Amino acid sequence: MFWPIPMYLPLLVSAVLAVVAPWAGRRMPPRAGAWAMVCAATVAAGTWVTELAILAFTAIGQVPLVAAQGAWSVRVLAAEDPARAPARSSAYCGSAAC
Repeated sequence: MFWPIPMYLPLLVSAVLAVVAPWAGRRMPPRAGAWAMVCAATVAAGTWVTELAILAFTAIGQVPLVAAQGAWSVRVLAAEDPARAPARSSAYCGSAAC
């Protein structure tokens, strides 16, 4: 059985970063604060896009026509899926929007 906590840990880190970054940015000199905020925002955005893509690809991989093209089983992928249908659908829509 797949343990989904490592899958969602980067999203939790990004959420914590979103809370901590403004507080830390106000306490830094302007130049260092600006650089820190840009780097933090880039890391957080990259993390979210990567996580949404991984969730969306697990949903797309379960389509029988797509699974026939790859070297995987729909049943095995469904058993190891880190998200259920509502989360997969929202991830797919979020990835498509990006």
